[in-house]
Amino acid sequence: MRKFQQTLNNFKRGDFYIVSHKIVLNEIIQDKDFSEFYFNRVKFFNWSFKDVIFSYSKCSSLTFCNCQFNDVSFRKAELFGIIFRNCQLFDCGFRGLSSGSVRYVNCQLNDVRFHATDLSDFEFEKSQLFDVSFGGSEVEDLTIKNSTLKDIDFGSMAVCKKVSKNGILTRERISIDNYASFLKEFVK
Repeated sequence: MRKFQQTLNNFKRGDFYIVSHKIVLNEIIQDKDFSEFYFNRVKFFNWSFKDVIFSYSKCSSLTFCNCQFNDVSFRKAELFGIIFRNCQLFDCGFRGLSSGSVRYVNCQLNDVRFHATDLSDFEFEKSQLFDVSFGGSEVEDLTIKNSTLKDIDFGSMAVCKKVSKNGILTRERISIDNYASFLKEFVK
């Protein structure tokens, strides 16, 4: 991957492809709408995103390292193969998110909402989750390891598991109806 020097604040819809397969450093992005953009194989280092919209974006194979997200919306975005490392997320929304293989490592999440999302192969490791909501989400393979949790909302959250009954593999949906079941199911 090569470093990319041009600022993304000047980008218009449709010309973001030139950043694919690049490393981008030290940007401050504010009041920008990246709705319906496609991001592929980009490494973001030391970025700050404030009042940014990624709604309906398709994101794959991205790494965010030492980044800050303030009031960022990923509404109905698709996130696959994403790593957040040493990042801070404040007042961010992931409503209607479709995802797979998303990792948060050593991150701080405060007032983050994963409402009505499809969380598949999702992991939080060595992170702080404060005032995080998973309300209405369907989860398949969510793991929380060595993390601090406070004020977690799991209302109408469900776990989907593959279960073998009489040699037939079926998908079973289990409601998470109390904090003890949330801890038992997801916290390792």
